[in-house]
Parts: sequence; C-alpha cells; structure tokens
Amino acid sequence: MPTADPGACHKHRQLLRFSDRVEVLSPPEVREEVARAAASVTDLYQRVSERSVRNPSSQELL
Repeated sequence: MPTADPGACHKHRQLLRFSDRVEVLSPPEVREEVARAAASVTDLYQRVSERSVRNPSSQELL
C-alpha cells in the first residue's frame, strides 16, 4: 500500500500484534490495511487446517 508515511507499514504491523483485542476505526486506509492482513492470516490457517483434516498424519512445515 503506497503511503506518504514511510513508517506506516511498521505501524500497521504493530497494531496487528494486538490481534482481536483492538479494532482500528480510523483512518479508513489503516483499517483496510489491517483488515487485509487479518484476512490473509485467516486464509493461511484455514488452508493449513483443511490440509490437516484431509491428511491428519502429515507433518507439514510452514
């Protein structure tokens, strides 16, 4: 996400450390960036979980 603030990415990542204990309300572009990152993590864990259900004996490393 292009931004005028070079430290914005670091700031978004700092917010993600709070997991579900924080909700970003504004500014909208920060809220959207955090939502995209959270959705990406959710997608990752859903895929890993689906693989485990299909093949519970596999020991996949990420």
